[in-house]
Amino acid sequence: MELHKGLTFDLEVLQQHQVGMRQVAHLVMVLHRMKHTFQKSDSTHTPLGMECTDDQLSGIIMDNLLEEGAVDKKAEGTFKRLDSPRQCTLCDSYQKSLVHNPETMVLRAVTLRGGIDHQRARFNLSMYNINMKNSHTIQAQPVALRIASSDFNLSCSKQTDSTAPILQLERSSDDQLRTISAQGDTARFLFYMTTKGISLTTFESAKYPGWFISTSLEQRQPVAMCQTEDLRKLTNFYVNS
Repeated sequence: MELHKGLTFDLEVLQQHQVGMRQVAHLVMVLHRMKHTFQKSDSTHTPLGMECTDDQLSGIIMDNLLEEGAVDKKAEGTFKRLDSPRQCTLCDSYQKSLVHNPETMVLRAVTLRGGIDHQRARFNLSMYNINMKNSHTIQAQPVALRIASSDFNLSCSKQTDSTAPILQLERSSDDQLRTISAQGDTARFLFYMTTKGISLTTFESAKYPGWFISTSLEQRQPVAMCQTEDLRKLTNFYVNS
């Protein structure tokens, strides 16, 4: 299968490997989505040109992997925060770091050069226990992300029922998020953290399943929410201590 000039994948299904047709179909769908990613991108800041590094190509592959199986994340119950949040930074699969401007209260994804590490946004990542009727169907870790040394958390909400969810920094008290109802309004502060492979992590809205924290392929664009079908967005992140 040819994805881009000079870049091809040879897909062979050998009977002795005993590969099921469902797995084969899944792989073909992944490669098909990657083909559209290469065809649609015209950015000079992405690895979609001829000078594609191994890390960037790995990011493309991981960003196009399809999740199998339905997971019910709209259960009734509560989330209870655990003690001692983990402090971390986030960068997307193209190695763009999330930076925070306190004046505009906007998160952006930027490729940082050496010596300016202080521009990275630092987060307090708090994990939550699940107390739900069908919590066994939730295969992810509920978390909240707060800008370190502040009272601003990431939240996912809608301005109206007909609009798409938006990501924003929203002020909240520490006590307000100690216990969160799955069906309550404060569920907008929760995200399901799922790690793929060794280190790539996604953050899916608990209030609006199917919507993920994402970055643009372009530099210095705001961090936003997207659905996995959006081929112009990156939803995989590295969580660095």
